[in-house]
Amino acid sequence: MDTLIFIDMDGTLLNEAHQILPGSQAAIRRITAMGGIRVILSSARPPRAMEKYHVQLGLRSPLICYNGALILHGDYPERFDILRSAAIAPGYLDTITEQAAQYGLTASYYHLNDWYVHTHDQWILQEEVITGTKATLQEKSWLGSLWPELDGPNKILLMGKPSDITAAEMELKGRWGKDLSIYKSKDTYLEIMNPSASKKTAMEWLQHQYGLSPSNLIAIGDHFNDVEMLRYAGLGIAMGNAPEAVKAQADFVTLDHNAEGIAFALDKFFPGSALP
Repeated sequence: MDTLIFIDMDGTLLNEAHQILPGSQAAIRRITAMGGIRVILSSARPPRAMEKYHVQLGLRSPLICYNGALILHGDYPERFDILRSAAIAPGYLDTITEQAAQYGLTASYYHLNDWYVHTHDQWILQEEVITGTKATLQEKSWLGSLWPELDGPNKILLMGKPSDITAAEMELKGRWGKDLSIYKSKDTYLEIMNPSASKKTAMEWLQHQYGLSPSNLIAIGDHFNDVEMLRYAGLGIAMGNAPEAVKAQADFVTLDHNAEGIAFALDKFFPGSALP
């Protein structure tokens, strides 16, 4: 029976050094060689910060970027074509930028493989180190003129202190909770996307492309932007390092991301060469 396994990256597939541990890599290569199983990386990251891991694992599956706002086709090594893209309408951008400044947050704007910022502070430097990519610095006025041409960004990322992120999340959800998809990917990151964009909607879209049911889906994640994915899949697996509220939504809790949690889960549900 065909199976799709959706795996989050930061805090899940990657350890705290942003590396795939040897056991997890071996487990993924083992199960994808069994036939009928596709491992699909699903992350808030941009394509450039995901593609190298996709190639490292030898995957030939789609790639879910920006929490589902961009789905790429990855059937060939280092070749990625757009399958689906959802953008934030440009009309929201000025107010979101103003509110980010009000709460002392740093804003990043992502469109396909491009990353734009209007400041280059410690938050941007940190994200560059984590993702191995570089931001393009542009004036606010230039960004405002760019989006109508590009139909808006796929994602806006707000970064800052946990208390400021929580306050901004409450205000933005209160104002646009029905119009935008707004999630914390960790305590210091707030992700904003088109309302049609989430890891769950990306799962559903790919599920229909492959003609499968939710019972054929497995999801593995560690944070609040993974909860819908964990609940929708036939089997939802939370990492040992996930918040307790996230673990409560899962069917199974594996080891943490520094202790081969991916390998432990895959070896449990796909022992040897037998399907679960």
